[in-house]
Amino acid sequence: MQKGMKRRLTSYIALIIILFLGHYLLRDIVWNADIYFHTIVEIISSFLALFVGVLALVHYYNKKSNVSLIIGSGFIGTGLLEAYHAIASLPLFIHLFPSQPAALINWSCVSPRLFLSLALCTNLIAEISEKKLGESGKINKNIIYAIALIFIILNFELTTLLKLPTGFYSGIIWAKPEEIIPGILFLLAFLGYLQKGDWQKGGFYHWLMLFLTVSFMVQFTYMAFSSQPFDIMFNIGHILKIISYLLIITGLFINVYWLFKQEKYQEEYISAILSSIVDCVITTNAKGVIETANPVVTDLFGYSTSELTGRTIDILIPKLVLGEKNMCFIKEDNVFVLPKIIDGNFELIGVRKEGGFFPLTLGINEIKFGNKSIFTLVIRDITQRKEVERIKDDFVSMVNHELRTPLTSIRGSLGLILSNAIGEVSSQIKEMIEVAYSNSNRLLTLINDILDNEKIAAGKMEFKLEPVELMSIIEQTIESVKPYAQQYKVEIKIKEELPGVMVFVDKLRLMQVITNLLANSIKFSHTDSTIEVSVINYNKLIRVSITDYGTGISDEFKTKIFEKFAQGDFSDSRKNSGTGLGLSISKAIIENLGGHIGFNTKVNRGSTFYFELPEWQDQNVYSITEVKDVKNKKVLMLTNNTDITPFIEDIVKQNGFSIDIVSSIKQVYQDIYDLKILDMDLLLQEKFDLKNLKNKSNSQSIPIFLISSPVNGIDKQLTGCLILTDWIDRLINPEHLMAIIQIASANVSVGKLNILYFDTNPEISQILSVILQDVANIYPASNINDVQKLLELESLDLAIINADIFEFNNMDLSALILARKEKNISVVILSMNGPGADSVEVIYGFLQKPEYMLLEKGNTCLNFH
Repeated sequence: MQKGMKRRLTSYIALIIILFLGHYLLRDIVWNADIYFHTIVEIISSFLALFVGVLALVHYYNKKSNVSLIIGSGFIGTGLLEAYHAIASLPLFIHLFPSQPAALINWSCVSPRLFLSLALCTNLIAEISEKKLGESGKINKNIIYAIALIFIILNFELTTLLKLPTGFYSGIIWAKPEEIIPGILFLLAFLGYLQKGDWQKGGFYHWLMLFLTVSFMVQFTYMAFSSQPFDIMFNIGHILKIISYLLIITGLFINVYWLFKQEKYQEEYISAILSSIVDCVITTNAKGVIETANPVVTDLFGYSTSELTGRTIDILIPKLVLGEKNMCFIKEDNVFVLPKIIDGNFELIGVRKEGGFFPLTLGINEIKFGNKSIFTLVIRDITQRKEVERIKDDFVSMVNHELRTPLTSIRGSLGLILSNAIGEVSSQIKEMIEVAYSNSNRLLTLINDILDNEKIAAGKMEFKLEPVELMSIIEQTIESVKPYAQQYKVEIKIKEELPGVMVFVDKLRLMQVITNLLANSIKFSHTDSTIEVSVINYNKLIRVSITDYGTGISDEFKTKIFEKFAQGDFSDSRKNSGTGLGLSISKAIIENLGGHIGFNTKVNRGSTFYFELPEWQDQNVYSITEVKDVKNKKVLMLTNNTDITPFIEDIVKQNGFSIDIVSSIKQVYQDIYDLKILDMDLLLQEKFDLKNLKNKSNSQSIPIFLISSPVNGIDKQLTGCLILTDWIDRLINPEHLMAIIQIASANVSVGKLNILYFDTNPEISQILSVILQDVANIYPASNINDVQKLLELESLDLAIINADIFEFNNMDLSALILARKEKNISVVILSMNGPGADSVEVIYGFLQKPEYMLLEKGNTCLNFH
């Protein structure tokens, strides 16, 4: 038994012995007090009881504990009953009651003791219930107050309406046996709290135990032995009652002291934590007025805490980045009202005391205190992070242009040699070139994977989503990887298919995923084995499965397979080739397309990798094999340019369509049209956002085309609305390039094509010259001045432009645009990754189709719509 606990238990026993001995030492003393002494004692008792009750209820309303509620109600009720007892016992009032004075004094004295003992027993039961049941075990305060009020009223009624017996009996051990009842209840409460054990920790419960000890001993050894009012036992019992109240008050004061000390400690503890936090932490009220801030605010913004208290938050985060700009704050009565919750990654601009600006992230959380809301703002300076991001972006840009571009030239040149485009080479040299060509492919794949991984990590990977036929993508991808499969003597076949099934994806990204999965299966397949591709309906999704019968995946590697740079430990060197990024990138792509990727495997029996995508089921999806009658098809044209109106109107009507020409933006929202031709100049003039039209559910399936004059820039909202002639891969597939040349040469009757190649890398133009030496003349241009000179001196048929010109140079291409429109020069974009959104938005802004080509595209859409 602990020393403190033993000492407290000894004090209870000692108190019982002292009170018991006191009874025998004092019982024969003659002390008959008068009514006035009794009244003074009862007034003191009443005051102390009320004081205890008020303290307990104050504690209850702070802590919401059943203990404080019931004890507070019990002592307030006891105080009122004792005040009534003191007043009713006075000579002025005692004869107004039907009972004898002795009877009234006796029963009005027992009543508050009975009430208090019942309250303490109830409190014990409530504590046990709350401990077991938690919040559900708490008693409603209104019930407690109602019970106390009923008991008090009932006591008043009994003493004023009934003639009560005296309650003093001679010839028995206890002259007042009715005092035994509250004594038993006090004793039960004492034993209950003794068993409960809270007294062992000291504090309030120890003093409550002392109070209960005095209370039940007073009832058993003093009040019960009183043979008449105001005798020695009666008087000592009342004095001991006052002492018991002082004990409970002492316990409450000690409890309050420790509560205040604990709160102060918690405040200091929280303050120390806030001071140690590297982030700036600020609290505001619901209108953005700063209430507190940790010391970091001084280091971050330059203000002291006292300077900020009472100021609105816009002193730190300027108004120009608040309000409607980013929906962070809402303007209301010239103050900024904070929203309830903002993610901690919300990026804003902060302003320091001296006026300097810096980037920051903001997190906001709401804390409720009753009806009051307090907002906690966590602010972090991200200046260093932004600098690291800039350095990383510079590195990625360097990798993209200083490594990938030379490798492209090397690979292209090696490819020309291998294809015998510049003549036959010996078999020994060819073998060496094949090794170099293969390694350059691997390096390019590595660079592309690193760049894709960086885009995914930065959340910058763009997706150009459109409905596409899945089987067509799969067949194209299988065809593209066949040479790789043949290299390892592996056959790829389609086992199950779903002809005509459509998915809403980025075609190039999906082909990248399928290529990665097929390449993995090829690497891990045995020689002369078969890889099976299946496309099935699975749980209302389209599942594409790629199954090999190779080595399978070990148990320890299963959990890591989709992690970055994850590679298993294989003895076969070909299985160790690669970056370990392919599956990680594939997972990110599929998830961004709204799908799921997974695998099943058995060691030494093979693996099945699969991905699932939702089927595209738009009711307006059409089949290109079905051409419908164009009668009753309506075209809307929005323009205020009367110069082009007659020309377009004639073309539309000649093709069998009807056309409405309008100049009001409001009519664009009408869904009665099958095609909409919009004048971009008018849209920009009216500040019309095409997103508003795109978001209209009935407008999403209606083809929309833009007509515009040349501009030096274009808003992102117009991305994807215009059409280029074609894209070619910067890796330069000779077959694809020759197909484009054949199309472009259809209008050239005699001689070679004259091709403008616009790029800052002269090596690519040399490769093009070799590939196209029999059919075209290549005119390289590395800057816009070269382009202008060539346009003046040469009759050009085709322009090939490196996409990097658009991504990394803000060039004025008006000369090329004018030549494109006047001379009908076809334009092809040279790109490593196809039409990515970053370059498309700029390229589409500069290279508009001639109007008649746009109408031809519209005609096709209407026929197939």
